[in-house]
Amino acid sequence: MHGVAWVAAVLLGCGDSGTLPADAVESDAPCTRSLSAIPAQVEYGSVSISQPGIATIAITSAGSCRTRAISHAIGGANAGDFAVASSSCAGTELPPGAVCSIDLRFAPASTGAKQATLDLDGGDQPLRVVVQGAATTAAQRWTIQPGVVFFPSTAVSQTSAAQRFTVTSLHAQPSSASIQVSLAGPDPSEFRVVGDTCSPAALAPGETCFVDVVFSPSSTGAKLASLGLSDLILGTASATLNATAVGEALLLISPAMIDFGPNAVLGSVSLVTVMNAGGVATGPLAVSLSGANASTYEITNDQCTAISLSSAQSCTFQVRATCTGAGSVANAVASVTASPGGTRSIPITGTVGGAACNGVLLPTPTTYQFADQPVMTSSAPAMFLCTNNTGQPTIPLPPTELRGTNPADFTITSDSCGGVIVPVNGTCSVGVAFSPRSGGFKNASLYAAGSNAALSGTGLAGLHVDADTCAGTTLSGGGSCRIDLGFHPTATGARMATITVTATPGATVVAALAGTGQVSSAARGLSATGAAAASAPP
Repeated sequence: MHGVAWVAAVLLGCGDSGTLPADAVESDAPCTRSLSAIPAQVEYGSVSISQPGIATIAITSAGSCRTRAISHAIGGANAGDFAVASSSCAGTELPPGAVCSIDLRFAPASTGAKQATLDLDGGDQPLRVVVQGAATTAAQRWTIQPGVVFFPSTAVSQTSAAQRFTVTSLHAQPSSASIQVSLAGPDPSEFRVVGDTCSPAALAPGETCFVDVVFSPSSTGAKLASLGLSDLILGTASATLNATAVGEALLLISPAMIDFGPNAVLGSVSLVTVMNAGGVATGPLAVSLSGANASTYEITNDQCTAISLSSAQSCTFQVRATCTGAGSVANAVASVTASPGGTRSIPITGTVGGAACNGVLLPTPTTYQFADQPVMTSSAPAMFLCTNNTGQPTIPLPPTELRGTNPADFTITSDSCGGVIVPVNGTCSVGVAFSPRSGGFKNASLYAAGSNAALSGTGLAGLHVDADTCAGTTLSGGGSCRIDLGFHPTATGARMATITVTATPGATVVAALAGTGQVSSAARGLSATGAAAASAPP
């Protein structure tokens, strides 16, 4: 086999240097010293006497305490055909999880099958790695690069990224037109060829083709196979496929149930922990609430949403009682979903509201209708007295808000409730003004810690009839009635209109109205000046 066989090292834990931080302290408790190797057995395949092969072996401290100083030696029937080209392990003490590496050269002096052992000491038990290959003097006619591949750890039922193998003809003659590509070895069914420009093909001298292979395991554990090519003219060539299959990404969630009990006070929280118990990372997590009473709770301190959890990693979020839907048994479900990872859910229950709900304010009055108010001006504030006669408060009340259809047409002018701890039977107050931005009926609600006061009012825009004693009235000879008009401009400048009064029998009277909107000296709003002139048709 032409070229160099490379074995990818898997680095774990404590860093590349193989040393503990300066402030690390090891426990005096009994512990184990253990070494492991990746790969556990090295296969060089066919190597020409004139072209040595090299494999990299990763040595991991797999015990619970630091190893002794590592030493290694080559033994076995063909020890002389193998040699350590470089080593970061010799004389090193590895802390748990740390990794060092050994580059082992296969330089056979004669043809035939060769086998040796790499023996390592430094753990409680010695570690032996079997190394073997075949030496040939035959002129190499083609190569596969890389010759040894380690696929990344892949979950069962998932598929790894494709690994590309480059096949190059070294022969002076073209291949036949019937190159065959195959998978063999102990676990060929765990790998798949997903791309192939070699089979069937006629490979010219110096020409290359490609084979793409993926790892798609059906069970957990270490997997080994070989990628082989054969041709009537070029002969055979192969590459070694190594991989490890792990369990799928698997979400676990705790506790199994959240029960706030019969006294679910405002601000009661329950901590939820989510962990990936699988062998590979999850997709991004999504946290949600569902169920008939989902609005009774909220997700807070969310450290999970949009996070991908690696194997054994965890995150947390909180479920908080909000006292929405007071007085009922509130059933809901908190769920976490990821792909891969699956969906896990927790049922939530608890009686909220009434005497159990901390800090629910009762506003007085519960409804308030403001007098008609010219647009772009503000009324005098209406004061709402809010009494906390439910529960024993332990946390500040939530912010006071304006909600409903037209919250922007009302203004909170003062607030001694939001963010304050109000004692049981204590009171606080909120002032609200009507500040219509446009004409017409407006309504909203004042929300204070779980209770609402209904607000309403009418905005007066443009010309408006403020009082009318004429409509529907029959006037005797010489009698009179009165219509009062208000001018409530929404913008500056001249404005004109007419008002028409008709009676049968009688006459039609038309009054021309004119006015000018101008900026008021007040902090807000417009003032008006105007005149009216009436006439009756002949």
